[in-house]
Amino acid sequence: QAWNAARRDWLDRVCCLTFTGAADPAAVVVALEEARAPLRAEAAALAALRYAPSTTPLPPLKDWESTLTPTTDLDFDVVCEWVDHRLLAIHPATDLAAISWNHSANDAITAANGDPQALPAPADQGFYPRLVSLYSQHGTSLGTAAERLDAGLAERLTPARLTADRQEALLDLVAALIAAEAVRYFDFQISVHNLPPVPDNHRARLLDAAARLGAVRTLGEGYSVAWRAASAAATAAQRQPYAPKVNMTTHGVNQFESLAQRATDPTTSVPSYREDNRVPLSPLTRTVFHTILGVEPMITSRPEISRLLPEPAPVVQTQPQPATKAESEPVEFKTETPEEQPAFEEPVVSPLMLQLLANPPQPYDPAAVRKALELVANGDIDPDSTLRRVAQTVIEVFDAVAACTTEPYAPVVAAAAAINLVSNEPATTGDDTSPIYRGEILAQAVDVATNPEGV
Repeated sequence: QAWNAARRDWLDRVCCLTFTGAADPAAVVVALEEARAPLRAEAAALAALRYAPSTTPLPPLKDWESTLTPTTDLDFDVVCEWVDHRLLAIHPATDLAAISWNHSANDAITAANGDPQALPAPADQGFYPRLVSLYSQHGTSLGTAAERLDAGLAERLTPARLTADRQEALLDLVAALIAAEAVRYFDFQISVHNLPPVPDNHRARLLDAAARLGAVRTLGEGYSVAWRAASAAATAAQRQPYAPKVNMTTHGVNQFESLAQRATDPTTSVPSYREDNRVPLSPLTRTVFHTILGVEPMITSRPEISRLLPEPAPVVQTQPQPATKAESEPVEFKTETPEEQPAFEEPVVSPLMLQLLANPPQPYDPAAVRKALELVANGDIDPDSTLRRVAQTVIEVFDAVAACTTEPYAPVVAAAAAINLVSNEPATTGDDTSPIYRGEILAQAVDVATNPEGV
């Protein structure tokens, strides 16, 4: 129980509910543009918001009646992209089993010699994408944030707003979905005929054939290929009742491969089937075809959609922002060129950094430092939105270092270094000409929180 409580406290602290306060979809669109998430991740997020059993928060994908995408592998990938690009965040009420912890319960108890007060500090080593609960941060509450993210994604994914690269990504997603849904239907038909699943060593051939099919044919035609290939396998099984059934499944893969190859010839006539209600299309497939493109998935191919798309939107050159990139990439902060830098006599170095360079960091309580950063990130110290994002980045640096070391003051030193990177970033200016720097605000908040009487 003590280990569970410690892990729950860790989740409550590291994954605490945080909202951007976005007032309208336009503000969300700007945030999405800065996040630079892959188009498929944005489309999947829109599908999740519209098909999830609940959005306050989104329940784990494993608990949905069907997969969000045609495959669990794609489910896995898009959740990782959501978290990496901050489309959706992990909710603090996530099941403890959704996190890969640094210690098992037994190991933690053993390390503490059975003393609940001496348990090692929990830390994550990753998470299981289909097990986490998620929520939108783009608003002021769980409900409004989900609504505003939905509206922002719908606006950003409008075909007329897509640049040439993003239109190409949309077309690639269409082809991938046609291929994946055709394979999913083939697997279903194989099971209907009481044949074993496709052997792992033949799965790659099936996927390659489906990819070639999806690039040029409609999903209805893909269903036709899948149905005929599975039927051929069932017929072969009836004719050879004593042959291993797995061989009959392999025969079905062979037939799928042959039929798909013939279908790549544009002069070949291929029957088109309707959707089978026993295997509903995945929410992502429905969202891409019906919501984003406004076309019927069973009768519209990638080449046809390519001809229907409007002229691509022009690429807008934007200046680098001080907000972070994906969590897996190095953190970068915007700095002015020498000509653009405001005039000052000496570089501004945060008091916290100077103190840590001159003395050991013991005067700074790590918990108090993190709490002070949270106050800035929540807008309690200064309303500057960029400052709040920078503070959130510093918190992430703090937590990342805390998770990989037992040295209690290492996160403080790392946070100080991160703060120093933005020491010369102007935050606001008053009526006078003296600039106020983001690094100064952050450092002063930390100094006051950890040493109210002054260092």
